[in-house]
Amino acid sequence: EDYTVGRTVYTIVVITAPYKINQTTGEIFKDEVLLSKLNPKNLQGVERRIFNHELVFLNPNYKSDATPPNYRDWLDLIYESIHHPTSPNVNLLNEGVKRATSLVSFEQISPEEWEQSKIEAGKQKVLEIKYEEGIEKGKQQQTLAVAVKAISQGFDNDTISELTGLDVAEIEKLRASEN
Repeated sequence: EDYTVGRTVYTIVVITAPYKINQTTGEIFKDEVLLSKLNPKNLQGVERRIFNHELVFLNPNYKSDATPPNYRDWLDLIYESIHHPTSPNVNLLNEGVKRATSLVSFEQISPEEWEQSKIEAGKQKVLEIKYEEGIEKGKQQQTLAVAVKAISQGFDNDTISELTGLDVAEIEKLRASEN
């Protein structure tokens, strides 16, 4: 009912390939930075700052002198990491860029090793999800086992529901399957 965001939320979308040509108009956009606000406007064109979300699209393939320095260093880092991974030309005076380059050392990892590490990270995430699903399934089975035991000991549906968190309809199905 009262959805508001106290601060502006920025979503940064990095596009690492040139933009595609618009199939309808044939137009190609060569913008390095595109900004999109998600706040609605009324019929008079007045923006209502309800959501405070902004999308920032970055495409380092279209270098522009008009791009502010606070974007430039990061765009250069993205571009250089893709096009010159073994000898990137980046601004190491920017502490954030310097830290980012130290976390991923260009000299110590090949593109193939980087790709393999992403694959391994994906596999690890799948294993974590499967593990969590297994834990959840085990909890559900334990809950059902407690409910079945309570049914066999003559507990009423409301008491079983209170003990297990199962709704009465689920308990009725268990009772029917036990008979």
